[in-house]
Amino acid sequence: MENKRETLLIGTSDRSLQRELAGAFRNSELIFTDTVEETELALLEKNIDVLIYDLKAILDFSLAAYGVIKKMRPRLPVIAITSAEAPQQDRKILEMGIFYLLHRPFAMDTLKQLVISAVEKSKKGEVLP
Repeated sequence: MENKRETLLIGTSDRSLQRELAGAFRNSELIFTDTVEETELALLEKNIDVLIYDLKAILDFSLAAYGVIKKMRPRLPVIAITSAEAPQQDRKILEMGIFYLLHRPFAMDTLKQLVISAVEKSKKGEVLP
């Protein structure tokens, strides 16, 4: 049986982070989006395995937009990247349900392990927050 490459949707307008992620996940299919609208459209059109969402780089991101994303794909594992200076936003997004909240700065190996874990849980049909 052929192994399908996982498809990662990466919502960030941070070009430096995009380059880092492209290098780290070169064996995955990557879809980059710069805005909430592009992210929502990609979720409708593509079979996404994991969403990596940079809360700081997408300036028009709001908790309401995340709520829409969760309604569109409630079982989609979402790894949110945020900065340590936003504890109220962190608390709210954790309450809404997220696979993992990753604070900057972070090691790329940590993110790789999170993606592997998210894909495995998703394929097994385990309930995701």
